Amino acid sequence: MSHFRAFRSCFRETRTIGMTQLAAQSGVTREALYKALSPTGDPRLSTFLGVIKALGIKLTPHAA
Repeated sequence: MSHFRAFRSCFRETRTIGMTQLAAQSGVTREALYKALSPTGDPRLSTFLGVIKALGIKLTPHAA
């Protein structure tokens, strides 16, 4: 799964808490969240990590 697809899949969870609350909890502005989700968005790793932390998602690395 591409980084962008993984990032967008995390945002499906935002419907439960809302973008404003997600922005506050992740330390990322609402504008940055919307920009990262745009079709031309290229989210930074820090944005991705802030969002998954705010959503309570744990990443576990595995060897490919």
